[in-house]
Amino acid sequence: MDWSISLLGYIQNQDHEGIGLYRSEIRQLFENDPEVSDDAKEESWVVADYHLHLLETAGFVVQTPSQEQGDRDHDNFELTWEGHNFLDEHGPTEYFDFTDIN
Repeated sequence: MDWSISLLGYIQNQDHEGIGLYRSEIRQLFENDPEVSDDAKEESWVVADYHLHLLETAGFVVQTPSQEQGDRDHDNFELTWEGHNFLDEHGPTEYFDFTDIN
């Protein structure tokens, strides 16, 4: 499973208000994903944080650091236009929720 694509999918699907997701929310989604191996779940913070960093350096997400000193749980991540395009081209269709399209 490609964890980077999964993280992009979590952000796209769960960002209902257009304000992104906190790092802690993304980690929780990663831990609860039945497709993620037990080994990866045990290291979920390290695995999720590493792949979020990769996504940021690739320009697929924008990170807004928490305003609280040392509080990384409330760093916010939003998909960029490039991140949406990448997910549309490379992500599995289960990440797309077509029920809200009018």
